[in-house]
Amino acid sequence: MIDKKGYRDDELPAERTLFDILNRLGYTLKRVEKTKPVKKIPEVDEICENVHKVNKELDENPESLRISIDTKAKVKMGEFSSNGKSRGQQV
Repeated sequence: MIDKKGYRDDELPAERTLFDILNRLGYTLKRVEKTKPVKKIPEVDEICENVHKVNKELDENPESLRISIDTKAKVKMGEFSSNGKSRGQQV
């Protein structure tokens, strides 16, 4: 509202007031439906074929050194962010 309509910060209603207005208009918090992940993307076969080819080449090379690294990072995305809730109009 500040960027698009030119309101000043002190002219804006409180966050709770905005929630009440949205609720009256039918926009309530609800759980986002989880979707099943795609089983396989089309490029998987090409990627695996390339990995096997490179692995075979490196296995035959006595000068090569193989290092295995396993990393994990927890990042909430999509339906898992915001506690799985988003605002939407009830149908």
